Amino acid sequence: MNVIQRSSHSREVSYVPPGRDATVSWNGPDLIFINNYNQPILIQAKTLEDKLIVNVYSSDVITYRPKNVPSLPKDRNYMPK
Repeated sequence: MNVIQRSSHSREVSYVPPGRDATVSWNGPDLIFINNYNQPILIQAKTLEDKLIVNVYSSDVITYRPKNVPSLPKDRNYMPK
């Protein structure tokens, strides 16, 4: 899937490095992507204690290459510069 539109928060956030956040709000900025596969997708998001878990499901006929995304800093007190 390709990201079409992404807006960062208006201020730096402490939980991800700059440029790794995306704002989503009612009647405001949104994260917009396009499903360029020929199969539908299902996005399931939930919270579990202090974690956000997002699963993306689709058909097993889709061939994809996972994107290598750098992991977050181990320091839970990370503050952007």
